[in-house]
Amino acid sequence: MKLIVLNTWGGRAGNGIIDFTQKYHDADIFLFQEVFHQGIQRTNFTRKAKTELFEELARALPNHVGYFAPVQFNDWGLAAFVKRTITVKNVDDIFVYRYRDALEGQNGATLGRSIQYLQLQTPESQTFYALNFHGLWNGQGKSDSPGVDPVH
Repeated sequence: MKLIVLNTWGGRAGNGIIDFTQKYHDADIFLFQEVFHQGIQRTNFTRKAKTELFEELARALPNHVGYFAPVQFNDWGLAAFVKRTITVKNVDDIFVYRYRDALEGQNGATLGRSIQYLQLQTPESQTFYALNFHGLWNGQGKSDSPGVDPVH
């Protein structure tokens, strides 16, 4: 089983994310964070993001089925793509920090955070779960937590 977890940064790196999926298209499961789905340009929110990144990923991964879990504005959140040979028994999400659309009506509020979870079954009838989560910034930049050795 091959699983890839990646923060897409909303596709702001251009076509790099699509090129990446083409290189690793044989992965069984992709779990992506910061994905736009049928989005609209929001000056301060999208910052040159690909507002239809979910749709682009779906076209780039024709052997996978995509699942979107909105976090903000119904068009920004988490996305999972599962190879068609794996049975998807259940897909859902649960908020573990704040709530859906936490930025609505609030200036500078922190986005909510949810866990997207998928109950899956292999062709050999083995059940397993895949969990997709975009963590909270620790206030220390793009570093890891103290005491954790980063993988290079």
